Amino acid sequence: MKMFFGTFLSVGSLLSLVALGLISLMIWFVLPALTMGGAEPFQSMWARASMIASLFVMSFAYKLRGWIADRNRNQKLEKAVVEDPSRPESESTDPTEFKTKFEEAIHVLKKLKNPATKGHYLYNLPWYMLIGPPGAGKTTALINSGLHFPLMDRFGASVRGTAGTKSCDWWFTDQAILIDTAGRFTTQDNQVDRDKKDWNTFLSLLVKYRKRRPINGIIVAYSVGDLVSKDEADLIADAKMIKRRVYELYDTLKIKFPVYLVLTKLDLLPGFDEYFATLDTEGREQVFGTTFKLTEQDVDPVSGYLIEHRLLVERLQVKVLDVLKQESDQSKRDAAYIFPRMMASLQDRIALLIDSSFTATRFEQPIMLRGAYFTSGTQDGSMLDRVISGLSAHLGRARSADKRQGKSFFIKHLLQEVVFKEGGLAGQNRRFEKIQSALYVMTCTFMLLATVGMSALWYQSYLKNMEYLHQFDEAIVEIDQLSQSLPESDHSLERILPVLHKTRHLPFGYASLNDRGPWFKGAGLNQTGKMQNEAIALYERSLLNILLPRFMFFIENRLLHASETTYDDLTMYQILGGTVEKDDDFIRRYLRLVVSKDGQILGDSLGLHIFHLLSILPNHYAPTLNQELLEHAQRRVLQQPAASRLLDQVQHEAKRLQLRPYHLLDLVGTQGAMIFSVQGKGIQDTLIDSHFTHQAAQLFFAEQTDPLARIIAKDAQVLGYDSILEERYRADVFRQYLQQYQEAWLQTLQSIELTDTSDSQAKIRTIETLTQAGSPLTQLLSVVRKNTEFSALFVSPATLVEQGLDFNSLDELALLSQANFDVLSLEAMPVLLHLHQLVHPNEAGQFERLSQLYVQLNELSVFLKGLQGSINLERAAWMQASQHQGMSDVVTRLENEMSRLPEPISGWVAQLINSAKAQTGAQARSYIQNQWSSNVVPACRDMIEDRYPFSAHASREMTLRDLTTYFASGGIVDRYFQEFLAPYVDRSRTPWRWQKITGFESMEVNRVLRQIELSHRIQNMFFGPGGQTPSLSFELVPRDVDPSILKVTLVVDNEELSYSHGPKLGRRFTWPSANLSTQSFARLVIETHENAESLTERGEWSLFRLLDKGQITSLDSERYLLEFKTRKGVPLSFELIAGSVYNPFDANLFKSIRCH
Repeated sequence: MKMFFGTFLSVGSLLSLVALGLISLMIWFVLPALTMGGAEPFQSMWARASMIASLFVMSFAYKLRGWIADRNRNQKLEKAVVEDPSRPESESTDPTEFKTKFEEAIHVLKKLKNPATKGHYLYNLPWYMLIGPPGAGKTTALINSGLHFPLMDRFGASVRGTAGTKSCDWWFTDQAILIDTAGRFTTQDNQVDRDKKDWNTFLSLLVKYRKRRPINGIIVAYSVGDLVSKDEADLIADAKMIKRRVYELYDTLKIKFPVYLVLTKLDLLPGFDEYFATLDTEGREQVFGTTFKLTEQDVDPVSGYLIEHRLLVERLQVKVLDVLKQESDQSKRDAAYIFPRMMASLQDRIALLIDSSFTATRFEQPIMLRGAYFTSGTQDGSMLDRVISGLSAHLGRARSADKRQGKSFFIKHLLQEVVFKEGGLAGQNRRFEKIQSALYVMTCTFMLLATVGMSALWYQSYLKNMEYLHQFDEAIVEIDQLSQSLPESDHSLERILPVLHKTRHLPFGYASLNDRGPWFKGAGLNQTGKMQNEAIALYERSLLNILLPRFMFFIENRLLHASETTYDDLTMYQILGGTVEKDDDFIRRYLRLVVSKDGQILGDSLGLHIFHLLSILPNHYAPTLNQELLEHAQRRVLQQPAASRLLDQVQHEAKRLQLRPYHLLDLVGTQGAMIFSVQGKGIQDTLIDSHFTHQAAQLFFAEQTDPLARIIAKDAQVLGYDSILEERYRADVFRQYLQQYQEAWLQTLQSIELTDTSDSQAKIRTIETLTQAGSPLTQLLSVVRKNTEFSALFVSPATLVEQGLDFNSLDELALLSQANFDVLSLEAMPVLLHLHQLVHPNEAGQFERLSQLYVQLNELSVFLKGLQGSINLERAAWMQASQHQGMSDVVTRLENEMSRLPEPISGWVAQLINSAKAQTGAQARSYIQNQWSSNVVPACRDMIEDRYPFSAHASREMTLRDLTTYFASGGIVDRYFQEFLAPYVDRSRTPWRWQKITGFESMEVNRVLRQIELSHRIQNMFFGPGGQTPSLSFELVPRDVDPSILKVTLVVDNEELSYSHGPKLGRRFTWPSANLSTQSFARLVIETHENAESLTERGEWSLFRLLDKGQITSLDSERYLLEFKTRKGVPLSFELIAGSVYNPFDANLFKSIRCH
């Protein structure tokens, strides 16, 4: 109980109580002044008392939680120690006896008065671990340490109390807990696996139950006897095992702690007893050894110790004279004299031990070696024989009998004044401490931020409320100024908008009525509620006093003048007067179409004020209407046609009732969506307006049904006419509605077109979809008939129900309007009537006209499939085109059927026919082009390309045999033309043209036709009709020869023309020469007074090459002027007369021949 109250009566707890008291005072005296959302929750004494009590309860609970947590940790640790798993079953100590003894020990420790630990005897006391090889004297040193062991009086020793430590002994002092581990834990050289397992289990216990600081340090005990007696190899092996254990502790416990090297059994060194025989109890309790400075922990411990050891030996040497003076026995004087030398002899061994155990490599964590100390627990052992023998030999004395009395030396103060006081040097579990520190910092930060934030929130709330109050006052002043600036004679709606806008948007006014308010609204000191009530009242007064009279004047002014919106003005005027029911949709439309247009006022801005004005008018008063003006405007509107006005209202009513429009997708189904489109796009978004549907027609034009009756009744209310006019208007609306109804359906049908059918597979798929069972076309026409045939539109309600039409209720249908006028006497448009006939069933219940169309379309599909299935599709298309002049019998029959169909069906069929013809023609054209490229073009490239005369500067010439093979009748070009193109070409005009029905027209085939025409001209030049041998006849006549020229001679093969300024006689030449035995040539010789010039060309085309040297000018179709010049530019000319109008003297003809 004392421990419990000690937890709550500490200095920290008293400070917490002071803080709680201050907070309680703030709650009691400050919180009543705060408001939250307009409420004052802290005015109640009970509320404040509850808050204060809650604070104390939470504080007490927090302290209690810490006390319980510490108690639980101690209990867990006690249980873990009692049930030490490292104790082997073979130990002689009875586990039950050990548990009983340990629990009694815990009970004794609980009664100890130790304010420093606050009763937490087992967890908060520092823990030290003793390690070292077996027989190092760890237990003996503790027993003879002179420390106060509370359990010694009751149990006589440690909790274990056995001779020799087999696992670990727990030594409880009033200052610390010492864990004496078995030497086998250090060496692990006997049963390696068991020793290692016990050691690791023991370390895991420390980590589990003392997470923050498992131990405060370790004491490494090493016997002086082992230090002297073991050889160097064994000493190094022991040192390395000690080092391994230290690093295992570092790695497992995750902390850095001090290490104390204690060299025990110093009494085994000769001269120890004699040297220290005169020491009293206080002298034996002092520290004998050296403690390193904390600032020199990173210095090499060996060098530091060597310095300290020499100083220690020097000190012993100085004191040896005092010892000798006090000792009278010569043998003891000899032993005391030699002791400093014995200590000096240990220097190298100790240095080796420290270096091997505590010196870290570059890759190891430095060990915190705090010092090296010498102790002696008892003096009941035998001195080292080797040392004694050496000493006796050195002194020349015989060894005396060893009579020793046990006393402890240099242990108590070492533990109390050095080791225990440095308990805080040990580090803490870094990960655990980081988590704890982070949580602590976060908690403190949160509390600090919460305190600062709450204070800032309250302060900000105060500032903001003052700011809003100031803004509110300023806005009120500004509104007053704006209101006073509006003269009563000014009726402009536009000028009052700033006042209304400012009033509506006052801080926390009507515009922010549904807002959540400022973010600090719930923090207290809120004044927004009061401002809001005043702002809304001011806004409503502005609507009644400023907006209402001006808006009434605006409408009355419009009613004075005739306009297309007079009816809307009348309706709005009477809504304000309360004589016509308010219609929000109409008001929005009126503001958008009328108010915004007149005076350039934004209807949306004014609409906000108008709607609120209408909502508050019933709570105040209804303005008085000008009856004279009202009746005058009503008469003016009644003089206008009523049907259009009422139909507009029917359309708006259909939208208001949310009648379902027709989607084209619903009319033709998903299959139809694949083949139909509207303006090149899918039909998914194409609609037929909701007021032009079967349901709308039934709903609006059935007698006594609500929508139309309500529309006409409201119209009568606005215009003030009687029931007679109602019936007449009803009939007029009905007739005009039917006209618009049909036009809407017809326009929608005409907008539908087939999807792209340029691909053959697409055409086949479209035809199969159109002609399949449940055809989309049949569905479409059936829906069209149902919605546009009057006899189907207006039937009895019972029939509609039998047909399964979906209506909300039979009350919406009631009786039909046939009682007032003859609906069935009205006729549909001719196009629609024609469409109705297509889906008019015969006696067998079939659609005969559509069935005939589907048969023809299926034949076209079969025809297209046949083409598609051909091995050579292009040849098959050419065969079909050539056989039927570009049209098949199937297409002809389908075209005949198409001529009897109405639009748009005839257009869809025409699209399929034209697409099929175009595709067949394209495939046929491709075949023709391929035949030209494979049969003619290669020969052209071999015989003509880069050869004269088709290439003017080519050195190679086309042979006359090749000329015959390529151009003659029956030659390569002529054969191609006769086989593929002759029947389809119009050769009556130049250039040649395709016959209209061929369908072969294309850029590529047109180029082929142009080359064939040119080749035909060359054929006529050289061969004539049916000729197989090239032949050309022409005549040359001298024309103008310069006088300086004496003689001109032109020779072509064996034919010669000479002229020397005599009669101008011509000479006829024939090409090629009939004499084929000699090589052909052509020569022109010009003789002058000075010299003779000649031009000579050889080869089969020598004549034409010679002609190319001159200049040929056409005089008419067969006459040409041939001119030459000498080297000095002297001219001469001949007249060339061709034997036919088809002649090769136009060089451009040869250049036009292309091999492609």
